[in-house]
Amino acid sequence: MIILDCDPGLDDAVAIMLLLSAPGIEVAGITTAAGNVELHQTQWNTRGILDRAPRRVPVYAGCPRPLAVPHVHAKHIHGDTGIAGVRFEAVETPLEKEHAVDFLIRTLSSAPERSVTLCFVGPLTNLAVVLVKAPELAQKVERLVLMGGAIGLGNTTPAAEYNIYADPHAARVVFEADFERVVLPLDTTSTVLVDTALAARVAKIGTPGADFLAPLLALPVAHPRFAGKGRPMHDMCAVGYCLWPELFSGRQCNVTIDCSEGPSRGRTIIDYWGNKREPNALVIDQVDIEGFLTRFHDTLAKAAS
Repeated sequence: MIILDCDPGLDDAVAIMLLLSAPGIEVAGITTAAGNVELHQTQWNTRGILDRAPRRVPVYAGCPRPLAVPHVHAKHIHGDTGIAGVRFEAVETPLEKEHAVDFLIRTLSSAPERSVTLCFVGPLTNLAVVLVKAPELAQKVERLVLMGGAIGLGNTTPAAEYNIYADPHAARVVFEADFERVVLPLDTTSTVLVDTALAARVAKIGTPGADFLAPLLALPVAHPRFAGKGRPMHDMCAVGYCLWPELFSGRQCNVTIDCSEGPSRGRTIIDYWGNKREPNALVIDQVDIEGFLTRFHDTLAKAAS
């Protein structure tokens, strides 16, 4: 069983579509929090994306703000609506009345030990609140797969990647919890680039989901690091690990979170070289990029049949 937590977000949209296109995967629900855009927009975007997905699952809105710092959006990257200006004028997928935190607590409470995979591709606020309210539920989590942090430089500040910077106090709670963590850091996800050729192949699939994704995948990137090469879709890498872990490799590291208010706020302090600190996460540093992008396309295509 998988629960996806997201804050759509261009790359969140791709992650959602990939997960719901994969056969044989039990998705208990999708939870949202404030992140790339405000909570009301992340839940609305999620529902609009699900309207175009091969199947629907329940959607739950969660925390509207971080634990201890003001909300910092990323509209300069994702646009005012969160999805490059895409506006869903109406949506059919309903919003569940239950709060995302209550849904997570209820679902984990009824699950066997170490049976639930959590995939978080935004700030970790919802999960941190669960762990504060019911810390014993950490025993129900098989693993947390998260897109967040950086081994080296950040993308929101020189020190910090957005998802951790947005709620560092939540990240600290989560990294101290008693379950397995798999971290897909910015350094790694930035190597998985979707180019216009792949976007064109997706456009030929002909499903509502593929028709929605194709123009997003083809959007040009202004940043000189990626210009002319392709667009990084960071969040789909976390879903990819949940589906095909054999395509990824990394090393066990100790990861701590800087919650200071200085220039290093939100930094993931990753003991990459193993300086006698107890590991608490598998930090992914290698991806079979060609294999992953092939499976990404093929999964979307097979969902059409």
